[in-house]
Amino acid sequence: MPKAKTLQLKWLALASLLNSTGAAFLWPLTTVFINKHLGESLTVAGIVLFIMSITMILGNYIGGYLFDRWNAYLTSVLGAIIATLAIILMIFCHSWPAFPILICFVSFGDGICASIINSFGNFIPSKDARCILQNRSTQLCNIIIHSCVMKKAIV
Repeated sequence: MPKAKTLQLKWLALASLLNSTGAAFLWPLTTVFINKHLGESLTVAGIVLFIMSITMILGNYIGGYLFDRWNAYLTSVLGAIIATLAIILMIFCHSWPAFPILICFVSFGDGICASIINSFGNFIPSKDARCILQNRSTQLCNIIIHSCVMKKAIV
């Protein structure tokens, strides 16, 4: 009988880091794109970011619900497919009404994936490993974002 695979912290931490970093870059890039490229005001960009935040919260909720009651793997695949399809559609439809709608679908899919990553963190055998996953991925994401902002400010 094959031995059951245990969840490794390094892969889960990497997934958490990538998801957090991507989400952190999404807000400023969306704001600049809506304001400069689409010609909308910063108020409109803020409203789009607010709706993005709501869709991410809905994605977190639905991702956690499906993780508990359905299939964890298929839930993570579903979230990745939703976000990826929306990103692919944005290549062709990046005008004003389409872009905010598609970016909300990206946010929804990312919310599902973030919820799954955090839920999988509960299956790591060591309690210290769960704390490391939550704290270190957030700290690393902040370091990356701040270093990029500081580099831009210096140049």
